[in-house]
Amino acid sequence: MGRMSNLPLLIHQAKIAIPRLEHLLPDSVYAHRASGCRRNLLRLLSTEEHDLADFDETRLQYALDVSFAILEQAAKDGRLPINSPTP
Repeated sequence: MGRMSNLPLLIHQAKIAIPRLEHLLPDSVYAHRASGCRRNLLRLLSTEEHDLADFDETRLQYALDVSFAILEQAAKDGRLPINSPTP
């Protein structure tokens, strides 16, 4: 048997991460990096919607790893808004 794809889970996680990245406090050092990660996730998801055959699951996993690292560090530094969006 082949390896089972994590793609549905990764897509779900990306859809959760995108609005959270958007709502980082704009004066934080993380906001610029988060904006780039958000754009990358949106671009990857747009590829997924059009052509699953060309979809690169590894790129999505890496983009999520970077995005969650930014969100984690911003949270530790108190740079997330109090009413951060929930899934």
